[in-house]
Amino acid sequence: MMRFVSFFSLAVVVFSLHGCGPGTSNVTGTASFSDGAPLSKGVVMFNGDAGSFSGSIGADGKYTLEGVLPGTYKVVVTGVMDKEANLDMNYDEQGNYVESNEEPPKSLILADYGDIAKTPLSMTVPSGDYNIKVEKAN
Repeated sequence: MMRFVSFFSLAVVVFSLHGCGPGTSNVTGTASFSDGAPLSKGVVMFNGDAGSFSGSIGADGKYTLEGVLPGTYKVVVTGVMDKEANLDMNYDEQGNYVESNEEPPKSLILADYGDIAKTPLSMTVPSGDYNIKVEKAN
C-alpha cells in the first residue's frame, strides 16, 4: 500500500509540474497598440474548433493562455479604461444575468476586436509569435 501511495503522489507531482496535457501549449504574447504602447488592461481570448482559452492582459501588455490545443483561432481582445476587465460582469455568483444601471467601462480599442464575428485577428498554435497589435478607439 505504501508503494502505491508513493507512486500516486509522484505521478500527481509530475503532472502538476508539467502544467499542460499532452499536445497543449502555454501561449504568451504582448498586446499593444499600433504605435507600440502596451494595452495595459483587458482580456485576450482564443476561440476555435479546439476550444476557447482566455487570459488577462497585465500592465505591461503581456498575457498568458494556459493549456492551448494546437489549431487556428479567432482572437478576441477587450481593453477597458477605469475598470477591470471582467468576463462575467453581468452575472451573479450563481450565473444569473443581472441588469446593471452602471455605465459600462470605456473601451480603449476599436469594438471589432471584441466581436468574434468582426475581429480581424487570428492565430495558429503553435506558431511562436503571439504578439497582437490593435487600433485605439476614437
